[in-house]
Amino acid sequence: MNIKENLALIKSLRELYASDKVSAKVLEWLSDKQRSSRETKVRVAGERTDSAYAEIVDVFKKFKAIGAGEFIVGRHGAETRIVWNHDPKSMGQVAIGALEEFESVDELDDEDLNETLSKHVFNLRPHLEVSIELPSDLTEAEARRLTGWITALPF
Repeated sequence: MNIKENLALIKSLRELYASDKVSAKVLEWLSDKQRSSRETKVRVAGERTDSAYAEIVDVFKKFKAIGAGEFIVGRHGAETRIVWNHDPKSMGQVAIGALEEFESVDELDDEDLNETLSKHVFNLRPHLEVSIELPSDLTEAEARRLTGWITALPF
């Protein structure tokens, strides 16, 4: 992208941030992420911003329209996602006014799932420990899904 395209993208991101509540939630979440990645899945963005799947799809399509990234519909088991043209954390920071320009996308992780995991150990019975690794930022909704999965295990 050239300077003119970057300036247009900055303007568009700031306009989206100011005018669209769901876009603002996504941009704020991106600006606060500990790590940036080349792509963001619709499911992950929805969980992290407490937004509906369809709302995130709409936001990602808006991001594509302004040149922030390439919206990719999931096929054959792959999730629907956006592949960023710039560092998404810096795009969020630019949108909220904390930064003036984007950072490079070259040094980003390839997956959102490269998150920090924490190991949890549970003493189920004497001499029987069960362990699981969960994201450090596990949401309440994800915890409920995990509880439902455990409850559904056949006995």
